[in-house]
Amino acid sequence: MEKLRLKRTFSLFLIFIGLTSLVYGESLLSLQGAVNWSCISPRVIGLCFRRSPPWVGIKVRYWEPALLIETVKRPGDSVVDLFGTVIRPITEGASRVLISGATGLDVAATSGTTTHSEITNTQFNEVHVYGNPFFNIFSTFAAFDCGGAPVPGQPYYLSELDSVEWRLGLTEIFNPKSLLSASLGPICSVFSITGSGGLCMGSWGALYPRRGWLKHQSEVVGSAADAYRAVSIASLETLSGHVVLSPLWFRPNLDRDKMSMVYPVSSRCINIGENPALWESGKTSPNGKYAWVYWRYRECCLF
Repeated sequence: MEKLRLKRTFSLFLIFIGLTSLVYGESLLSLQGAVNWSCISPRVIGLCFRRSPPWVGIKVRYWEPALLIETVKRPGDSVVDLFGTVIRPITEGASRVLISGATGLDVAATSGTTTHSEITNTQFNEVHVYGNPFFNIFSTFAAFDCGGAPVPGQPYYLSELDSVEWRLGLTEIFNPKSLLSASLGPICSVFSITGSGGLCMGSWGALYPRRGWLKHQSEVVGSAADAYRAVSIASLETLSGHVVLSPLWFRPNLDRDKMSMVYPVSSRCINIGENPALWESGKTSPNGKYAWVYWRYRECCLF
């Protein structure tokens, strides 16, 4: 019941986001300028055919900037000031309320931290997944459309509202993939994404269990890995055990989707699980906050 109450309350904030859609663009200008639009990388890859005219079309592939994802260390915090104003009232205390309700204990949900211990390297992030507010910019100059699009600025997943799973993993621990993935975690870097059967994020570590806790020596990689885990959760139906505000309209693809950093600095597009030595240098955030654009691989026929 507590989960339902929080979700219903949050629907009021969705209305606020819609009413301020002409305003929040100003607060996002710096992130917009950090988007690496070359990540779209459009290409004609062949011809396609159908029985009704026109009979011949072109087959294209490209990456679309589907999502904006932020990771933060403190519940209710945000990279974008306006987003923080909207989500903070409902998310700041949600972790404590939900965990206490699930365990029967008055447990204070602590802020996420990074433990740079040689023994553990344990990290934790809260993650927020939004429809990319810059998607309309992409739509205006893209000469292709394979269908499907985000609601710009809409929150699809907020980890604070999923604290029972994101922090404790009470359902995730029973997922058979969690046991297999966790056992592969220390050696995920030696597997290809495909070779691990979708259990590994390459050099970023194990995909399962999909929780905010992750072991990696790099804070930057910890943010990227938690961001992808959150996208994986956001694509699930609401009966999965996780609390998802609105399930994504697509399934993430470990092999083909990409990400690029837009805060604290801009980056090129990187493959999910790509070796950190090739891209993470100089990208550590001074405040522990990160923001990413999630690039969804698209392939379709245009007639």
